[in-house]
Order: sequence, then structure tokens, then C-alpha cells
Amino acid sequence: MTRFITQVSLLLILSWCTKPLFAQTTTFPDNSAEFVSQLDGFMNASKRPDMAESYSVFKKLHKSARIAEPEMQQIIRVCNKLRDLKLAAFPYFKDYINAVSLAKSASDTSLFVRWHPVAENVVLGTEQGKTKNIGPFLRFSADFLESQSLKKGEGGGVTWKLEGGSWQLLYDETSKQVQLQCENTNLTGIRKKDAVTIYQTSGVYLPFEERWKGSSGKVSWETVGLDSTVYALLNAYEVEVKKTLF
Repeated sequence: MTRFITQVSLLLILSWCTKPLFAQTTTFPDNSAEFVSQLDGFMNASKRPDMAESYSVFKKLHKSARIAEPEMQQIIRVCNKLRDLKLAAFPYFKDYINAVSLAKSASDTSLFVRWHPVAENVVLGTEQGKTKNIGPFLRFSADFLESQSLKKGEGGGVTWKLEGGSWQLLYDETSKQVQLQCENTNLTGIRKKDAVTIYQTSGVYLPFEERWKGSSGKVSWETVGLDSTVYALLNAYEVEVKKTLF
């Protein structure tokens, strides 16, 4: 009798221990409505208010048919890959779902088409154990689609953002690198009450490296009281977006 109870207890323990493993490898269904329903439980399991808000906005967009069915299938594929890579709901799914919602709710209806194919390349092309670039890319995506920020500073950090000009997001199949190519834009670094702007600049931003490589631009010191005739013209320059220096 004691041996029987021990065997039953062992089976119950093994069954309980394997549940998280099966939960991690479960895939989302292809049916859009079922996917949205399962995403609810996945994203809100932690009871974080920010996760609940991210999911709520996405759910409303789906319910209002702002996201077309072919786009939903693309989103499901990316989410299944993120899950297959065992990436957590926070911050990976949060940043991705936020980026999707921002792209689909923007007045510029081309945003999703301009951004999501690159997101698919980054996520779907990632191998197990080589996920270090996904986090920076998804954070960049959410920041850029919200406010054209290359990186939003947190806790007193610097925010670098673009204003005006044109941009194109590209994925290089050979190097597996993402490039944001910008033309004739203003690049501003903001930290608390201080700001510096490089006007009429062009360059390339590398999200994986969090580095901007500029090829031209103009800097003045009007904000600190100097006349507008005092300025510097830049040739090649670089910005590490974690810093205020260039």
C-alpha cells in the first residue's frame, strides 16, 4: 500500500512539473478569434497593468476590423515564433503588440506594411539561443512607431527622436542586420530640460547596435543664447543613443 501511494505521488509530481514545459511550447491557433482569446490569458497572466493595457488596445483594433485577416495571420506567425523561442510575455510580446497597435491605429496607413515585413524577418529568422537582437529591435519598433524615437530614455535617460524628412526600414538578408535609412530629418537628443538638435541631417540607424551614423547636418547654439549665425556643419558623425554625445 505504501509503495502504491509513493508511485501515485511521484506521478502527480511529475505531471505537475511538466505543465510549465507544455505551456511554454503550446502554439497559438491560426483562427484569429481564438488567437486573440488565448493571447489574453498569455499576456495577462502576470496581472501587470501595462500588459493589460497593451492587450486591450490590440483587442479593440481586432474587434473593429482595423487589422485585416492576412495581417492577423502574419501577427500569429510572429507570436508563435516568439513563443517557440521561449521569449516571455514581458517585455517581448508587450513591445511587439504595442508596435502592431501603433502601426494599425496611425493615420499613416502605410506604417504596418513598411515595418512588419522587417519584424517578420528579424523574428522568424532567429535561431534558438540567438535571440539577443529581438529585444532591442522590438523596443525600437514600439518607440519609433509611437513618436519617431530611435530610443526613449527611461529614468532620466536621453531620448533621441527624428522630426520630418523621409525614412525607410530595411533588412539585409546577408548580414541579418536592420537599417533605418533617413533623409533630410532633424535629430534631437533630449535629457530632462536639455536638448541638442542636428538639423537637416541624413543617416542610418542600426537598432541592434543602438547607434546612429550620420552623414551631414547642422548644429547651432541658439538654445544657450548664441546668435543663429553661429553654427557648425557636420560631415560624418555617430551617436550612441544611450548618450547625449555625438
